[in-house]
Amino acid sequence: MTAVSLDEMLRDLEQLYRPEFLNRSIEFRLNVAQSLPRVLCSPHQLRQAVLHCLRFAMDAVDAPALSGSHEPKSIRLEASSEGGLVQILVAHSGPGFPDPDRAFDPLVPPQANRESASLGLSLCASILRDNNGRASAVNLEPRGAAILLELQAA
Repeated sequence: MTAVSLDEMLRDLEQLYRPEFLNRSIEFRLNVAQSLPRVLCSPHQLRQAVLHCLRFAMDAVDAPALSGSHEPKSIRLEASSEGGLVQILVAHSGPGFPDPDRAFDPLVPPQANRESASLGLSLCASILRDNNGRASAVNLEPRGAAILLELQAA
């Protein structure tokens, strides 16, 4: 474990996925709080967890339920801190979770073409647990969903 700068990691991921967001017509916004503390974790594992969340969000906004919809496809990646916790939020404008409490359960029946996404979220939750953090999922109103990753500040 090492102290990791989320600002650098998230900006790197933004640059990595920018061409795919543009190609898929997804509006992407990154918001990293100023003076964000570093987090103590395995940098490669945390990067993998955030990548799983971004992949899930991209698949969600491209879900068949949105085909023909004129709703804009959007993904927000935010990082903030409160107390001794640092939070990473990956929110999207696609369909919400059928049951947010079971979003990270690998045994949940997959939704249309989203089997690999549920396995990725399960792996994401495992990575956070291994790094003394936690993952949770919420539905947003009027539509959309978000994954919240919480880690201890270094």
